Amino acid sequence: MPTATIAKEFTFDAAHSLPNSDGPCKRLHGHTYHVMVVARGRTQPVDGRAEEGMVVDFTRIKEVFKRRVEARCDHQYLNETVPVERTTAELLAAWMLGELRAELPQVVAVRVSETPSSWAEVTLDDLRTMAEEA
Repeated sequence: MPTATIAKEFTFDAAHSLPNSDGPCKRLHGHTYHVMVVARGRTQPVDGRAEEGMVVDFTRIKEVFKRRVEARCDHQYLNETVPVERTTAELLAAWMLGELRAELPQVVAVRVSETPSSWAEVTLDDLRTMAEEA
């Protein structure tokens, strides 16, 4: 079976602050976050099972994202609800990747956009490097 890369996008609204920032992000502010979840793997055999021909069902990605990420983020103050040291896009993406991979090992990257022109992406390789350096 061929290998494929798929992606599913989500949005949620949340507030945060970056207390040590030198700019306006030091103050409480909010974003409509856009999140892209990227999965990669071999497509399942075409054999009559529900996920035949898929890397992973988009519906499954949506269910896991909503339960493990959106429930803790949407319309929340991220500084209080997400277990990261700072609520930067980079650290949020790393946390989300870990959360999603706990149930979906096919997920290999998460991209978090705070604005249409600003995003951070953390890949599985990035997570491995972070773990080695810790």
